[in-house]
Amino acid sequence: MSNLEWLSRIEQAISISLPEVSAKFDDYEIRLTVNTTKKHPSLSFYTEIDTKIFEFCTIYFDPVNQELYSYYWNEDFELNSKILFTELEEIIDFIYDAFFDFLDHVEEDDENEQVESSEENEELEEEFPYSEIDVIEENIQWISNDKHLEIEQNWNGGDHFTILLKLGVNTENGDGLLYRSVIFEEDENEVQETNFFSFKEEEAEYVIDLLNDYIRYLEKE
Repeated sequence: MSNLEWLSRIEQAISISLPEVSAKFDDYEIRLTVNTTKKHPSLSFYTEIDTKIFEFCTIYFDPVNQELYSYYWNEDFELNSKILFTELEEIIDFIYDAFFDFLDHVEEDDENEQVESSEENEELEEEFPYSEIDVIEENIQWISNDKHLEIEQNWNGGDHFTILLKLGVNTENGDGLLYRSVIFEEDENEVQETNFFSFKEEEAEYVIDLLNDYIRYLEKE
């Protein structure tokens, strides 16, 4: 039997065992690829996560000495150490341990990304404190009369809307606040939806211009 024939038999034995190893990691599948073009052919093990390929373990074959070996990080000496395999079970255990360590690093990276993302969101909230409006009504000074509108729509079963608009100032930061409350019927029940539009003093003229653009657009139709 040639050396590569023996390697082929080892490859087949590992391939048969891989589904059982993969089953221990739920949704992950361990796959194997072989490269016989090198002086020391290799068995590389990889998985796919979110369409990305990750190689986590490589076992080499020394055809002269007929040895299967790999490398691992020795924490005691803080360097890569060589390990020789004498039987199939040792190889399977090595693949399992390597994949376990790989997933552990993946989960750690995900947690770090989530923390970084959360910190970035907090920074953005500090940079844009009015991007999400949480207004306490006690902090609002109303500066306009209430504007009531009754709107009938003939489409969608003839909907009826009651709308209340009014303008105020947020006394905490001086921002302008446009209050809008809409009451409409849904499944024979009245539903009220309330929201605020917040704007800075510097934005006020631009908001007026945009509303005038809307009026002019309607007049052209």
